[in-house]
Amino acid sequence: QQAVEKIDRVRLKAGETLCRLVHSEEEILTNAIPCLERLREVLPPDQSVHWGVPAESAPLLAPLVSLAPYTLPLIQGLVISIGGIDNTLSRVTSTPLIAHLSKHGSALQSVDAAQPQPQMSVVQAVGAALVETGLQSTKNDRVIIPLLRSLDIFISSGCLNALKLPQEESGFYPKILEIVKTEAKGSKDIPKLLAAIGVLCHFIPHPDVKTGALASLLGLLINRYPKVRKQAAEQLYVQLLDYEDEPGMEDVLEVLCETKWDGTSLEDIKAARSKLYGPLNVPLPVVKKTSGTRPVKEVKEVKDENASYASLVDFAGY
Repeated sequence: QQAVEKIDRVRLKAGETLCRLVHSEEEILTNAIPCLERLREVLPPDQSVHWGVPAESAPLLAPLVSLAPYTLPLIQGLVISIGGIDNTLSRVTSTPLIAHLSKHGSALQSVDAAQPQPQMSVVQAVGAALVETGLQSTKNDRVIIPLLRSLDIFISSGCLNALKLPQEESGFYPKILEIVKTEAKGSKDIPKLLAAIGVLCHFIPHPDVKTGALASLLGLLINRYPKVRKQAAEQLYVQLLDYEDEPGMEDVLEVLCETKWDGTSLEDIKAARSKLYGPLNVPLPVVKKTSGTRPVKEVKEVKDENASYASLVDFAGY
């Protein structure tokens, strides 16, 4: 995990230490390392790799997601690099992983080669690791924001396409949708909300999550931040262009295009948004009814006569 994270010095130390452990002659160490022979094939014993340089380390380590014991820790480290603000690091780290995942026909390798291979592809294992990373890091923005950005990159690349096949039963998209909704709800972090918008737009072509994704996007159209509202409208417009021939879609596109979503009149924005629910077949949000008057807090009567101000005045002789 540390050998693929975003800090150069951490990757350097982690990579060097990993090589020493893998090629150690101490049986007490090597006997505890899963998939040791495969690691020895990949990791050079002579420290010839500059582990601090992601262009050298990522192509070696990213394919190791095919090894079951290392799928989750590698994904947890890779998403920090891929979803960070350093575009160069994101590109050189994501490229070998996407290339490897594109070969989704390969099966995940178990710890013991003598055992039957698990009935799970590498893409399915990576999808499960992405879900687990999100569940383990709820409201932890250091992980969640890079995770959302990484999901945007992965889905855009098509490397996770195997997870949307009809026979796919892992529930990847519904689980990710719930994670995104949890993170976006009540959030005041603009980068997180913008990253969530990108992921939600990718869900629109998937029937099992389309309605939920659209409902979340429509909710973001009245977000407190003008930048978020505008981004949600623009990305939703671009995504819905593929459906412009469907009944009512022309009106939806017109509202999205002509409304000033980053304007100051929230009443006009809410009125425009309300026109989108019907044509998109999304149920209207349920408004919680609140009582018109707040309950009056009961004031307890002071029963101790010495506690009253009047008794104090009488006692003083005034």
